[in-house]
Amino acid sequence: MRRKALLRNRFLAWLSAAAMALSAAPASALSTVDAQAGTAATSSTTVSSAVSAGSQAAASSTSTVHKYDANAEANNLTDNTADGAILHAWCWSFDTIKENMASIAAAGFSTIQTSPANQCKSTYPTMKLMGSDTSGGTDGCWWWQYQPTDWTIGNYQLGTEQDFKDMCAEADKYGIKIIVDVIPNHTTPDLSVVSQNLFNAAGGNNANGSTTATSTGTSYTTGLYHADGFTSISNWSDRLQCTTGEMGGLPDVNTENPKFQDYFIKYLNELVADGCDGMRYDTGKHIGVPSDPLDPNTSANGWINNFWPVVSGQTANLDGTKFDATDLFIYGEVLQSDMSSSTMAEYQKYRHDSFLLRQHAPVCDQKQQFQRKQPVESECLGYIEGDNMGRVARYLLQRS
Repeated sequence: MRRKALLRNRFLAWLSAAAMALSAAPASALSTVDAQAGTAATSSTTVSSAVSAGSQAAASSTSTVHKYDANAEANNLTDNTADGAILHAWCWSFDTIKENMASIAAAGFSTIQTSPANQCKSTYPTMKLMGSDTSGGTDGCWWWQYQPTDWTIGNYQLGTEQDFKDMCAEADKYGIKIIVDVIPNHTTPDLSVVSQNLFNAAGGNNANGSTTATSTGTSYTTGLYHADGFTSISNWSDRLQCTTGEMGGLPDVNTENPKFQDYFIKYLNELVADGCDGMRYDTGKHIGVPSDPLDPNTSANGWINNFWPVVSGQTANLDGTKFDATDLFIYGEVLQSDMSSSTMAEYQKYRHDSFLLRQHAPVCDQKQQFQRKQPVESECLGYIEGDNMGRVARYLLQRS
């Protein structure tokens, strides 16, 4: 019990330290702290693994998208996500976040970003999140969360939809906002585990290259994936390849397909109904903006590059589906150093705070960290992300 209390006190201490350091960041920066926990979704034990500090430098922070929250005020937290610090609870289960909510609030974090809540592979439900077996699947497969099999809430790593609801309800008691990492760009490459409901909703599984002939002799497909969705990107500066090709072996979803958009918006609406307050879009640069070139399947079907206007709530899709993004905090990852200023400016149109320019590199032995299951902030800082991250990292190192 004494050791558990000590670990809990240290947990609160580094959260407080990070929040204090982040509060000194310039107003133009949106700060996050990456917190890595060694507990799987089946575990509800108090977090005792490393919390690492990080920040994501936003291009701007001018949004006023928020509403007054008396619980936030009662806990001395801002009711506007853009004005506070985000705890990135990376790989924390929903139960683990819930059980540590009081400590998170006491540390001054007004928002928590969770790992992806979508369905993912569950071949080895007892596997470790980190480990050395990166091919067999018995451990080291935290990234399965980032390879959706379906856009419905709950997975074996983080917990059930009810667990998610309970976590959000607990967060509301403290006025803490919940942001969910979402990944509409691609699915798992293991198509055998992709939901048939998803395939059916999007018009089928067009991975086999089957086509439909038109009166002019051209052909196209109407299914889930882009025409080159299984062709590896070779030129990352080519916007057609970057936004429609296969990234890292992950088949590229045709996000212009209005039937897919309908399905994905249903997922977003379920998240919001369950208590979610915003979304962080993974691999944002791989989903085209309206000025980007069109995929052959997209143009042949008469679709357009409208995913970002649709999911930001600015317009309805071609089916007439409109997503209500009122009061949601929406941001995303656009990671490319040679992106044109005009393309980056276009991404900025669809933010509710800001799309983030983010570059990171792991600097620690993750397997050792998770086996240790104790705070090692001086040994493992997770991700290095710009000047603010460096300031927080140095602050924590000085305290260790």
